[in-house]
Amino acid sequence: MNNQRHSGHAPVPAGGRNLPQRMLRLGVAAAALAAVTVPMAGPAQAASGGGCKNTSAVRSCISFAGSPNRLIADFYMLEPPDASWCKYELTIIKNGRVAASSGLQWLTGLGRHGPIVNRTDTLPPSKGSAYTRVNIYTCSNQFHFYADSPIQYWP
Repeated sequence: MNNQRHSGHAPVPAGGRNLPQRMLRLGVAAAALAAVTVPMAGPAQAASGGGCKNTSAVRSCISFAGSPNRLIADFYMLEPPDASWCKYELTIIKNGRVAASSGLQWLTGLGRHGPIVNRTDTLPPSKGSAYTRVNIYTCSNQFHFYADSPIQYWP
């Protein structure tokens, strides 16, 4: 037998009389949670290109990293420099212009040199391309040669 009294109205749903209102509140709460979560996600579009390129005894590299959006440039000496290679300048060429530079630094031997970083996040969001240029100098600060990385694109 049914223990409910008959009042001429439809039976009360298990969620109570305000079930549509509760569903609406739940939907609003879920939407608010999603709105808070979405900005913390990574960038909507991925960058392309970049990487490293060997030129002579130098591997010049560039990469793009998000949050905050930035270009990262470094290079590797693959062979011991000859006696005339004493200094280097690591630069980021962004959209055709020098955007960052290490200035002249002493070349200390094999392995990694750098990095330097340049931010790309602007309002409105920027798009563009960049590459790393490593200039090698003699001990008397005379330009000797350069090595460029592949081109890095970003949204």
